Amino acid sequence: MRKTKRILAVLAVLAITLALMPTVAFAATIQAGDFAALQTAISSANNGDTIEITASFEITDTLTITEKSITITSGGGPYTLTRGSGFSGNMFNVDYAVGSGLTLSNIVLDGNKGTVPNAYAAIVFSSGPVTIESGAVIKNNASQGVFIVEISIGGVFYRGSLTMTGGEISGNDNRGISSFGNVTISGGKITGNTRTGDGGGISIYDNYGTGITLTISGGEISNNSAVGSGGGILSMDAAVNITGGTFFGNTAADGDSFIHLSNATLTIGPMAIIKSAVCGKITGSNAPGGLAATVQLKQNGSNVGDAVTAGADGTFSFANVSPGEGYTVEASMSGYVTVTSDPFSIEHNDVTGKNVTLTPTSGGGGPAPNVYTVTQNPGTYSGSGSAVATIEGPYNEFTRLILGGNPVAASNYTKAEGSTVITLNESYVKTLAAGTHTFRAEFTNGYADFTVTIKAAESTPTPAPTPTPAPVAEPKPKPDIPPPIVGILTDVQKSGDTFSFKVYIANASGNMPGATVTVRLNRRAMLGIRSISPRARTCPEPPP
Repeated sequence: MRKTKRILAVLAVLAITLALMPTVAFAATIQAGDFAALQTAISSANNGDTIEITASFEITDTLTITEKSITITSGGGPYTLTRGSGFSGNMFNVDYAVGSGLTLSNIVLDGNKGTVPNAYAAIVFSSGPVTIESGAVIKNNASQGVFIVEISIGGVFYRGSLTMTGGEISGNDNRGISSFGNVTISGGKITGNTRTGDGGGISIYDNYGTGITLTISGGEISNNSAVGSGGGILSMDAAVNITGGTFFGNTAADGDSFIHLSNATLTIGPMAIIKSAVCGKITGSNAPGGLAATVQLKQNGSNVGDAVTAGADGTFSFANVSPGEGYTVEASMSGYVTVTSDPFSIEHNDVTGKNVTLTPTSGGGGPAPNVYTVTQNPGTYSGSGSAVATIEGPYNEFTRLILGGNPVAASNYTKAEGSTVITLNESYVKTLAAGTHTFRAEFTNGYADFTVTIKAAESTPTPAPTPTPAPVAEPKPKPDIPPPIVGILTDVQKSGDTFSFKVYIANASGNMPGATVTVRLNRRAMLGIRSISPRARTCPEPPP
């Protein structure tokens, strides 16, 4: 009896305890096969519920998750939820309210940028926590794949976060991930995303110095690109901690292909595999257009992966190359001497410009380049219009145009078939200096040279100034001086102190008159004319 009472007492205590405990809600699974059903499922779901997508369909309006954390996955599949052609807003919006959250697993979210190229909104826009797990794909959006934001309400900041353990974020324009909150990546792939500015794969920001962090311990970040800097990662003020993961093939036009840091810190652990690409061109000393040689990448004398065959233009590349030292490029081709480049190191960024030139073997086994005939040479430039050269070379093997050993920019000329027609743009020709310029058109297996002569501008001579005549002084009138009287003395006779002689006087015409004058002078007077010029003595005798 006592034992029975004891059992009843225990049962009563248990009943009271259970009555006082809160009701526990068990997570439910809700299925949705179209957009309307998904709207209803999200609205009615409780915290922790899972929504199973049972078919692929379009998203035509923003789906908001608030005050609950739910999982969206495929019941089978994976199925694809695609942005509708008339919808440009965020596909999923995780609210800032406490308790809001979204986990994606085994589901494809397609931004449909080919049909909706101006949808400048994210596939997932969140001010709460978002988790991406295995099989989830966020792709093909005209804007960010995932946008983690911060908002301020009443002076209080609410920030979302992203945790990625698997899945893929790929093919999105304007970044794969843009985040103002913490990002933690331990698995999955972020690949093939682009940005016209900085940060193609991931861009993370800490605008208010609150300790925002990007932590990567696994996964892959590859083949993302940026027109600016940071093809793989851009960090503005946020700390970046990399302890694992694989990184390769990321590119940036302005540099920092792997990561660009602005007022940010970077820590890289030994388990991180940060790979790059090695690329270059194989040319021959007798084949400037390039050689389809066999190329092997080596490290410290050992092969790294398989050899590749350069293209018809001689170009080659090796992707997914780990950073390190002691790398070389070995190029070989029948008829040529095998050449190995100087050793080089590979850092976090892509390595380019590992070009190799091959020379024919001593026996001349290398094929001689074709020298193609120029059937139309531009010759002397007329001063206007374009300059055209026609070459009997294969159009599909034309590689580039060279002037003075330097490539001519493709924007300065056009090429057309028949056989190969090279037309130098008028604006370019007018930049050439006066003289003859020899251009070389290079083909895969040969070349052709043609010339353009620029005439020097003809200078117009400057006419000499007309001299101003000096003023001519008017002649002064001569005084009216009577002509001198010219005479000749003859028959000089002396009688004591007296001299007598005859004087013939010349008239105005120079003739001597017949009359004579007899003059008598005493000795004193004659002393005044003792200096008579001897010329007077040689004068001709007067006429009789």
